[in-house]
Amino acid sequence: FQAGTNQQAASGLKQFQRGTLTALEVIPDPPAQPEQAFTAPDGSQTSLLAYRGKVILVNYWATWCPPCVKEMPTLAALHDAFKDQGFAVVAISVDRPMDTDKSREMLAELTGGSLAFYHDPDMATVYPARARGFPTSILYDREGRELARLAGEADWNDEVARGLVAHALAQQTGS
Repeated sequence: FQAGTNQQAASGLKQFQRGTLTALEVIPDPPAQPEQAFTAPDGSQTSLLAYRGKVILVNYWATWCPPCVKEMPTLAALHDAFKDQGFAVVAISVDRPMDTDKSREMLAELTGGSLAFYHDPDMATVYPARARGFPTSILYDREGRELARLAGEADWNDEVARGLVAHALAQQTGS
């Protein structure tokens, strides 16, 4: 079922493989959405399961990664544009534990406080997600199925990225 779902999704998502999303991938047999825990903004443990029912764009980033830093304001703008429609950007820092305060402050500065700070210094979710470097952004549907992914920097606030999110939100739950 997973592979069939992604093959159907692939045809509808190819239209978004342009501009800064040219490298957008729809892989035929994507890994399951990671269920491993990472740190939430309040210091508690959470997982991506907490977002079931929403379309999410998970972004793995680090302060030492210039492309990651550059795209953060565009991720915040995308989040703000769709947050009331069942969408969220989940920006997960992979910075070392000793750099937690620095990465939290940098995220707040870069996004005007729009994005919550999540932290996975052990990369507990990165490896199961099969992220290939940083930044990596993975779009999941409301049921936690991967729709598409992008390794590398993008302008997440341009018309193509907004169209991708609008398309994902328009899909019926369970389709």
